[in-house]
Amino acid sequence: MSFLSKLFRRKKTIDEMKNDVLKKANSHLKEKSQLSEIKEYKTKKSKAAKKQIDPNIKMNVRNVLIMLAHSGETGVLPKSISDYLNISSIETKNALVYLVGKKYAEVINGALGEKYYLSELGRRYCINKKYT
Repeated sequence: MSFLSKLFRRKKTIDEMKNDVLKKANSHLKEKSQLSEIKEYKTKKSKAAKKQIDPNIKMNVRNVLIMLAHSGETGVLPKSISDYLNISSIETKNALVYLVGKKYAEVINGALGEKYYLSELGRRYCINKKYT
């Protein structure tokens, strides 16, 4: 706008100013209600039920982790773990896959087969839980 148009511009009446304020308040209220709907959706989505873990599987994972902690730097073969803990090789493999997925264990392929070692994260976890 030019200087002259600003100078000679008509002032808004009180009723016009009230209408402008009401329009802004209504638009703000609509935006806020839409945001609250989004927020409610996110909170509902994040409150999913926790998956219950079978106590036997949990115990197998714990025992395998303890055995890896006691093996140290030598590593352990899955067959040795299943023989020592008297659990099936499938349950041992499932526990090892879980621990590798959570980055508590590492796997290295060698001449005798896959050897499992405790990772740095797993080592810290075992120290905190006093498994070693």
